Amino acid sequence: MNKKISTLAIICVIALSGCSTMNSKEFGSPMNLETRAVHEPIIEVGEKITGESSFTNILWIFDVGADSEFADGVVFGNSVAEKGSMLGFIPLADSTSGVKNAAIYNALQKSGADVIIAPRYKLKTVNYVLFKTYTATVEGYRGTIKGFKQINLSGSK
Repeated sequence: MNKKISTLAIICVIALSGCSTMNSKEFGSPMNLETRAVHEPIIEVGEKITGESSFTNILWIFDVGADSEFADGVVFGNSVAEKGSMLGFIPLADSTSGVKNAAIYNALQKSGADVIIAPRYKLKTVNYVLFKTYTATVEGYRGTIKGFKQINLSGSK
């Protein structure tokens, strides 16, 4: 009898225990943690600086005499690229942004400035039958970044 009970117990254990998988998918709200520190540059404004660049475009394809170094990340307030084309759905590139960026680069390199304060651009375009010449001049004030100060996010400095 003892053997029957132990066999029955083993059969019950085998029958009641089996392989099972449990998968629980509980979707909670995502946890977005954000840390922000706002910094304002401390800029020392110096003397007036200028820079110039020019190039010639032949047959609307070849650029001759163009500078090879440019200031990157400069946004011009009145460019064709911002406005788009007259058709409204075909974006056009601003053909003068390269010569303006090269003029900015030249002004920064000559003066050792970090930024140009209150830049003003003069753009001269001479259109011949088969080629155009572009000349850009930028002038403004020398800005040197001396450091950064942290701004309190509550609005007070």
